[in-house]
Amino acid sequence: MYLYIETLKQRLDAINQLRVDRALAAMGPAFQQVYSLLPTLLHYHHPLMPGYLDGNVPSGICFYKPDETQRHYLNELELYRGMTPEDPPKGELPITGVYTMGSTSSVGQSCSSDLDIWVCHQAWLDGEERQLLQRKCSLLESWAASLGVEVSFFLIDENRFRHNESGSLGGEDCGSTQHILLLDEFYRTAVRLAGKRILWEYGAV
Repeated sequence: MYLYIETLKQRLDAINQLRVDRALAAMGPAFQQVYSLLPTLLHYHHPLMPGYLDGNVPSGICFYKPDETQRHYLNELELYRGMTPEDPPKGELPITGVYTMGSTSSVGQSCSSDLDIWVCHQAWLDGEERQLLQRKCSLLESWAASLGVEVSFFLIDENRFRHNESGSLGGEDCGSTQHILLLDEFYRTAVRLAGKRILWEYGAV
């Protein structure tokens, strides 16, 4: 059973990476930069990085490991700007995962496609921490917009859909989308950028 699960994890990881690669290949340099760096900018919190604001802003994505592009970005910051980002404290990190949803990596993706990002966080974040994370995501939206890339963040409590709720940092949802339709779209189109694997995929396989 253990070997079967490990094989299944490797297979699903390979499929997910293929979808990430497909999303990047279809777009220009600005989109590629934003798409590649968002997990790093959410995992770390530093004054020299986009999205920084004062306060105890939740940072750290579960199981985050920088890829080659992200390591290059971090190395450049350290080499040219003297910045050495500190890893978040050990233990269960506040952001459980970062996922794209919608047309990204699908046949519907085009050069004008925007990015819908789910930032799923632990249920134990308090109101102030969640508000700070919302503000950081808003700053990241502005940073992406300055590069010509439209990004909308959906800040999602891991228990949100158990309580029949939904919400968004961007204007696309605005509280009007039925939570079950939003969840359905996520299940059909989600691509994991960083964090925990999506459990339902194991049942689907």
